Amino acid sequence: MPTVAEFTAEILELVVHQLELDSLETNRIIRAINRNASYLKYKNRTLNPITTKAQRPSMIIVYNVLKTIDRQVIDCACIVHTISILDFCGNRRKEEFVDCRRQVMYYMRHELHYTYEKIGTIFRKDHSTVIHSVKQHENFMHSSKHYAKVYEKVKEDILVTVVPHESLSTP
Repeated sequence: MPTVAEFTAEILELVVHQLELDSLETNRIIRAINRNASYLKYKNRTLNPITTKAQRPSMIIVYNVLKTIDRQVIDCACIVHTISILDFCGNRRKEEFVDCRRQVMYYMRHELHYTYEKIGTIFRKDHSTVIHSVKQHENFMHSSKHYAKVYEKVKEDILVTVVPHESLSTP
């Protein structure tokens, strides 16, 4: 059974290598991993082959096999929200993490024209959770100017950064 330190080092190496991250983003990821490792150490847990969602980031494995366009959308949103990929892929419900996930779900639904089921598969959520997130996004767009401004920045960065793709063109 790998220890928490071995598991987190493996994740860090994989993420840094896959994303070719700079030192600032790497340091953010290290801090996030250390927070999680401290918590798991405090709870005196080691990771065995069958772990609960609370012990392992739920979406990081899925993230590593996503298509390039999906990864670029997620990366752009994380940069705008100044959160790490691990925080995005984790289960924590801090407002900035939830807002980022919600905005990516909405973007995938309305700009990339993904089905609710496909988005649910990417996020390892039920399709009804995705429907709720999309509706919540629409409500926040109407009620919060700050939220709308951040989403527009995310959308703008995605359009500038993402490699042109046939699903991005308007039908």
